Amino acid sequence: MKVIKDIANLVVENLKKNNDKEYWSIYDLFEEMNLIRSERKYTGAIIELLNFYKAITFNKEMNCWRNNYYGINII
Repeated sequence: MKVIKDIANLVVENLKKNNDKEYWSIYDLFEEMNLIRSERKYTGAIIELLNFYKAITFNKEMNCWRNNYYGINII
C-alpha cells in the first residue's frame, strides 16, 4: 500500500503546483509518470484513487479544492 500512499502524495503535490488551473486531467499526470504501467498489480487501487481525484476542481471563491462527484471540499 506504500505505492498508493506515494501516488496520493504525488497527486497532492501536483494539486499544489497547478492551483492556477480550474481543471486538469489526473490521468495525464499518471501517464507521464508511467505509474499505471510499472505497477500493474496495483492497477485496481490506482484506478480507484484516480476516479476520486479526476473529479477535483479548484474553487477560487473558497480558495480550496473540491471533489464535485462526492460534493466535498479538500483543504
